[in-house]
Amino acid sequence: MDAVNHEKLKTRAVTLEELSSNIQKYNIGNYKISPYVVIGNVEWFFTSDRYPITTGNTFLMGKSDFLALDETYYNNHRELVDQVIASLVSNYSGSSISFADEFINDNLIDAIAKNKNVKSVMLGKNYSLKKEDYEKLKDTQIETIYTKDVSEELKDNFDEKIYANKNRQLITHYTYSQLKEANRIIITESVPVENFKYFEFLNEGTKISFTDLNDFENIFKIINETNKLGKNIDYCINVNGYSSKAHNDFDYKNELVKYVISNPSLLDLQNIIVGISYEDYEFKEFIKYEKRLLDLVTPAMNLSPLEKYLYAYNVAKKFKPYKENSEDLFSSRSLYQILDNDYMVCVGFSKLLTDLLKKLGIDCKSVSVGVDISMDDLDDDITVIPDTVISNKGGHARVMVNIDDPKYDVNGIYYADPTWDNCMDKDTYNFCLMTEQEYDLTYRANYFNVYETDELLTANSLEEFYFKINYYFKYKESVKKKDSEETYLSKVSSFKNEFVKFMEILKKVDARNYEWYSSIYSNLYNVNNYLPNGDRFMTRIQNVVKENHNKELTDAYNNLNDKYSSVKFFDKNKNRYLDDVKRSLLDDLLGYIAGIDPVRYQELKAKYGKYKDFNFEFDDRFISEFIDEVGEYVVTKNNNYVSGETLMSAIENVYEKAYGYSEEGLASKMQEIIECNKERQRKCFPIRYKVLVDGTKIPIENEVNKFDINPNKISRSI
Repeated sequence: MDAVNHEKLKTRAVTLEELSSNIQKYNIGNYKISPYVVIGNVEWFFTSDRYPITTGNTFLMGKSDFLALDETYYNNHRELVDQVIASLVSNYSGSSISFADEFINDNLIDAIAKNKNVKSVMLGKNYSLKKEDYEKLKDTQIETIYTKDVSEELKDNFDEKIYANKNRQLITHYTYSQLKEANRIIITESVPVENFKYFEFLNEGTKISFTDLNDFENIFKIINETNKLGKNIDYCINVNGYSSKAHNDFDYKNELVKYVISNPSLLDLQNIIVGISYEDYEFKEFIKYEKRLLDLVTPAMNLSPLEKYLYAYNVAKKFKPYKENSEDLFSSRSLYQILDNDYMVCVGFSKLLTDLLKKLGIDCKSVSVGVDISMDDLDDDITVIPDTVISNKGGHARVMVNIDDPKYDVNGIYYADPTWDNCMDKDTYNFCLMTEQEYDLTYRANYFNVYETDELLTANSLEEFYFKINYYFKYKESVKKKDSEETYLSKVSSFKNEFVKFMEILKKVDARNYEWYSSIYSNLYNVNNYLPNGDRFMTRIQNVVKENHNKELTDAYNNLNDKYSSVKFFDKNKNRYLDDVKRSLLDDLLGYIAGIDPVRYQELKAKYGKYKDFNFEFDDRFISEFIDEVGEYVVTKNNNYVSGETLMSAIENVYEKAYGYSEEGLASKMQEIIECNKERQRKCFPIRYKVLVDGTKIPIENEVNKFDINPNKISRSI
């Protein structure tokens, strides 16, 4: 730490007597109790026992001076120093002034109040504005009083002068001014009861939206209290988990329903809509639909996880026949609309099954996949595919379900397809509980779709998982590079347009310099994908602007500099923009885990969540560790085959416990189910052959043919 070099820093030590006798000479706007200051990475002492008072303009680099005072000296001469400072403040000609906490006293506040020039005042770093000080300043020309806080008497005084209150967040992130001006506010976190009084500032007809907020007690307290204001406020409770932070790892919809059912008086509340899957429903209508859905799975509440799944699967696959509505596609896909109409397609079957499973506490996720649709219109009895059938890819929706049931020794992620088991007069389970490997053996081949993140996780092996990840990443990276290049060219084009405008003004203001710069930097007129000599030009032209003292030219330069800075920033951070591709990929992978396994998601989030930080620099090791861990999880959970015997044991228990079948009727029903599914699997899972060198065809046993079983092999002891 160096002693102050007054000559170098353009400061000087003064005495109290000198200040006192030359009040008119000083124009001080910043009063500090500070022994040193850092300038150019060097700490300089500004005060000492020998030179306790320093003045200059190093701190502000502006029109007013600063005064730095040694703390010990000030404590020993407090009364005299305060008198001098009050006189200096009275004489000050600037519009803003600031003080260290130690200087604030009654005489100083009086001096500020009497000064007709000061518009804003900063009272210390830790000072709380007192009511008596505010009273002295409120009717003056002062526009803003900067303090860290205010006294209790001023907490609810929202005079524009009181900066601490003006910018204090009253309801979540909303300030007083924002509440007064808003016609809609979004609440994403619980509001303390003591802050409810600030809802008074809302306008008539304001809409309050609750998004990503799972504190339902707080939500309805807010609704009750704001209803008392009589301002015709509308409410929307969003139950989707919209933001990235939500990641769907909280079941907003079903938890809201549970809360309302346990508090039925809430149904009397008015002006509430519920936002779900981009649809809005009146509150009572929403609860009505949800109760109907709950009724569908009530008989399964006490079953084991696998049995719960099978019960919900039965409800979904036999809910109604597959039927599209060409005039209103949404009506066959909306969870609530399918309850009241005759239409339902794969998205509707998937949504219904997902919703019922979540109500039963089974983790699951609707997924989009690409499948072969070329045989959709073939007769069910055809087992030999005609040569005229050409593979045709189409979109499809099915469900991933995470089942962990020790009762049946089942633990894995399985793929459920109620659409393909939709049969009203038969009880089919061919596509009920399958691994990805089993789906690969069906005639309806799956296609890897690079656009769908869901399909990254349908891997039979680590090799397949890495292949899909790399393929997906390279695709996303190429798209990002293309977008980045187009963005960069757009920014360069904006710079070029501003450059032309600047040079036109320079030609009017300074023709001599215009001729020189125009000839030397003419390449900037034709710039397309980079800025040749840009740095040199911007540095040189800045001096020309300063020399001319022309406002039009200065404004044009500032606009040009903004465009140039934007180009340089984008170019400098292009690697970070590519990191966004990695960040997006990792976010998608975590999002998948969140829906299918919230517990595992929380573990991975705690370990790898730092990637969400924009400043976090990715490296190959980090990417590799994360993807390895996710890949191991996926492959381990994806390939746990469930035998036909196990599946039929669980089905039998469902029919007995949930449907009430007697022992006599149960055996007959199980035989019927086995025969029905055995016949249907002949088409769905054709026999494959291994061809030997001599051309001999050897049939390959197909494990997907789960129903080639003897009913006597089914264990009733489970």
